[in-house]
Amino acid sequence: MRCGWVEPPLAKGQRSRIQIAHLDGDVWNDAPENLECLCDGCHKKNDYHQWCRRCWETRSLKKDQKRPLLVVVA
Repeated sequence: MRCGWVEPPLAKGQRSRIQIAHLDGDVWNDAPENLECLCDGCHKKNDYHQWCRRCWETRSLKKDQKRPLLVVVA
């Protein structure tokens, strides 16, 4: 782990905080050198820039085309 997280024993019904991250952002690339076990916080930090880009793409391609936020008045 990057942060040194050590998973404590889990009680019945608890979920692990350990996640598998795709380092290059390609979820189809399962090469061992592209995968890393991260805690949920480190996984979010690792994926933050990709998450921002996808949010911007979704907003600009879907939402803003249907209802532009800025209206130019002549």
